[in-house]
Amino acid sequence: MRAVVCQNTAMTVEGLPELVPAEGQVLIEVARCGICGSDLHLRHACDEMKAFLGWVGAWIQESSAT
Repeated sequence: MRAVVCQNTAMTVEGLPELVPAEGQVLIEVARCGICGSDLHLRHACDEMKAFLGWVGAWIQESSAT
């Protein structure tokens, strides 16, 4: 899994560990994702803590746990 991460105002694409859904959860594959104006405002406020950008997207259910 990859994510756009903001840290100290720099934006990078980072690899993240694969997730496994717990009981009652669903894992989705993000088909497309966009960065909007609110993400850009967050970029100017990023410090040493990482912020994950992009929340408008299209998803496909990948798996679920029952």
